[in-house]
Amino acid sequence: MPSNSVSHCKIGISLFDSAKNTLENNTVSENDKGFSLTGESNGNLLVSNILKYNNQAGLRIYETSNNLIYNNYFNNTVNVESGQVAGENTWNTTRSGSTNIVGGPYLGGNFWGMPDGTVYPRGVRDIDLDGIFDSPYDIESSGYTDYLPLKESNSTVITVSNSEDQVADFSSIQSAVDNSYPGDTILVYPGVYVENIEIGVKDLSLISASGSPSDTIVKAASGLDNIFSVTADGVEINGFHITGNISFPDSGIHLYEVEDCRIENNELFISPNYLFNSSGGSAQAAGNNSGVIPGFGVRLDLSGNNILDNNTISYSHAGILLRNSGGNMLLENRVSSSSYGIWVDSSVDNMLDSNLAADNKIGIYLKASGRNSILNNTALNSSGSCINLWDSSENTLNDNIASNSSNVCIILHNSSENNLSNNTASSSSYGIWLESSSNNNSLSGNGALYNNIGIYLKDSDKNKLGNNTASNNSKYGISLWNSVKNDLIKNTASYSEVSVILHNASMNVMASNTVSNSNYGIWLDSLSNNNTLVENEVSGNKIGIYLKASGNNVLTANSANLNTLYGIYLNSATGNTINTNRIVSNSGYGMYLLNSRNNKAYDNYLNNTKNLYFDSKSSANLWNVSKRSGANIAGGSFTGGNFWASPERSGFSQTHQDADHDGICEMAYVMGKGNVDYLPLAGSI
Repeated sequence: MPSNSVSHCKIGISLFDSAKNTLENNTVSENDKGFSLTGESNGNLLVSNILKYNNQAGLRIYETSNNLIYNNYFNNTVNVESGQVAGENTWNTTRSGSTNIVGGPYLGGNFWGMPDGTVYPRGVRDIDLDGIFDSPYDIESSGYTDYLPLKESNSTVITVSNSEDQVADFSSIQSAVDNSYPGDTILVYPGVYVENIEIGVKDLSLISASGSPSDTIVKAASGLDNIFSVTADGVEINGFHITGNISFPDSGIHLYEVEDCRIENNELFISPNYLFNSSGGSAQAAGNNSGVIPGFGVRLDLSGNNILDNNTISYSHAGILLRNSGGNMLLENRVSSSSYGIWVDSSVDNMLDSNLAADNKIGIYLKASGRNSILNNTALNSSGSCINLWDSSENTLNDNIASNSSNVCIILHNSSENNLSNNTASSSSYGIWLESSSNNNSLSGNGALYNNIGIYLKDSDKNKLGNNTASNNSKYGISLWNSVKNDLIKNTASYSEVSVILHNASMNVMASNTVSNSNYGIWLDSLSNNNTLVENEVSGNKIGIYLKASGNNVLTANSANLNTLYGIYLNSATGNTINTNRIVSNSGYGMYLLNSRNNKAYDNYLNNTKNLYFDSKSSANLWNVSKRSGANIAGGSFTGGNFWASPERSGFSQTHQDADHDGICEMAYVMGKGNVDYLPLAGSI
């Protein structure tokens, strides 16, 4: 059915239960519906048709499969109307050299437009100029995909120059914008353009001719307005140096209620007289601008699905601000010398990837924002914090580097259910800090290095810390303060005053952590009660595990070895259970008790020159449970007390008889001051 022209009908061309037909070179316009494929209309070919200005839909497709639809021109308010039941159809052919329906040099998919001048997919370029957009098009979010959508080649290139040496269409950028149409390109030649520009034309590309921001400068004519104000979708601004004494709340580039814009390869210096004191964290203006708060570099309000890529922004209140804006991508931008590098406020589903935020008060700041992805960014030299989440939940922070902050590298305040993975936080007062009910977060594979405190949880509960490394932090490697029900599993903490400390922190679980080379390996302090420590490796410290004024904790299957003073130290600690631990080769004492009562220690393996010390106030401790069947820590067949050995093989368990070979010595081990192991384990090991 070729070369028909159909208009002013209810349906232009309709196929019902009709298979393997060809609809080619037809023009179908100003109908209620252009084409209709329904029923068993399978295996049809729709090629090189023009479907435009149809009132309800260009193509209605329902319950059909295996149709091939390509090289058609769609220009309707609704291009494709599909029923709830739709088959598998193909919306493009293989890319091949031949003139397509909009004049391009290659066949591929279809052209997708609307009567208002909008072209789909939005915000996508044709870098290789083959007449095919570089990204596929999800056809009106229907689930259908045109993998090779066509780009119309009839857009106009408008030139701008204010130099007598360069002939151009206009001498100002605003004049060029005012005389442009959707899809046009404005090419701006090198020069200094003093103006504030308003862009309300869809799909307009504004590009510096040289491609270099250094020689194409846009300077604000007024500091009381945005330099670029964008209120149309699909706008591109590329390759400009944008500067001016812009004051709060205006911006170098402001996107308002727009989608699919691209802001790329620009330099923005918002207030050249703005002096930022990165060491003190304060901002001030110099000269005649004293006391004026500078504006923003790039600001997005109520805007989504935009791309900000490879921009350099300095001396602003915030280099980039997203407010009530979702689904945007910020890629490889460099923001510096500002109060906020990147600020995401009340915004969801944005991606920040591979940006650099340096010498700001706060590098990357999320406020009341969720489901954002913060990936591969570097934030450093901040006077406040490198990465800051405030009242923000369900975000992902992966593979970021945060360092050299005067205060904290990464901080979460009242922010829950975030995922922090493989970040490095270093050389600051605090590496990673969770505070004020930052609950149910996951921290995995992070490195907290060379800080005062590596990982710090304060008033935060039910977080999971796994496979993190806290090393060479001067005070604490990992610190839990007033925090409950957190899980610390398979972390490594070393080379600190205290590798892991719990202060007034209860009902936490520490399992399979490696803790070494600190003054204190693990320290439970000040009513840190009802915690569980299991299968931790604690070695090479002065004191391996230290319980102070803490009770009802359970220490099971830990190794406290090769510590230079004590393996396990109880100070004013009551009601703790210590069982199946290996306490070996500690230089001072294996276990050291001061003013500690009513603790239970059984089935532990002690092999130290001096296994135990207790003072006169450390009485009423239990050193065995009732004899019961089951393998003990020394390999015997019954559980009872502890195995008492020494490196010289002269320990009680090594030298006392086990006549009935039940793995328990026949004689109780009386240690004095009411401390008796009635069922000491036996063996020669």
